[in-house]
Amino acid sequence: MYQIRISVFIIFMISLTSYAAEYELDQNSVEISGMGYFTYTKSEGSMYGITDNENHTEFYLSPSVHYFIIEKLTLGGTLEFYSDDVSNGSHQSAIGFGPTVQYFFGNKNIKQYPFVGTTVSFKLTSLTATDLSKYSASEVSYKIFGGYFLKLIDHFGIKIAPFYKAERHTSGETDETATNTSYGIEFGFSGFIY
Repeated sequence: MYQIRISVFIIFMISLTSYAAEYELDQNSVEISGMGYFTYTKSEGSMYGITDNENHTEFYLSPSVHYFIIEKLTLGGTLEFYSDDVSNGSHQSAIGFGPTVQYFFGNKNIKQYPFVGTTVSFKLTSLTATDLSKYSASEVSYKIFGGYFLKLIDHFGIKIAPFYKAERHTSGETDETATNTSYGIEFGFSGFIY
């Protein structure tokens, strides 16, 4: 059974390369990127008996891989890692993953590609409260973004993307929830295989 799965995977990968892409945004290209940001978040809600109306400074890293299913349109996946220090002294960290869709504008004769996209992420969160007690939570977040890719050399460039993100945390120990909204700018690098 394992050999059949490997064979199917190899046939699938070969079929992807049967049509050679001509430029970054062409069908069958692959984008590999890494983005990061610092953001300011205003939090409202209650979880673990703690009313959280605090300010957050969040550090975030997000590697991702996107496949151009047709020219200019990608489907992909994103990993997310973040650490959040809260003004009340608590700390939160999480790891997550989720699907991403992006649409790029432009053609092969330009070096700058505007884009828009969205991501839905599922995260597992660990929280250390101000009294040093530890909790866990699950999280679903929705992010809408748009920005520019600037090609520096063939196959490589930088990405800048302002975003809006809405998150809903659900306690692992109780049914309490909290919501966050964030606005920020992501910066990162992208490489294209074509």
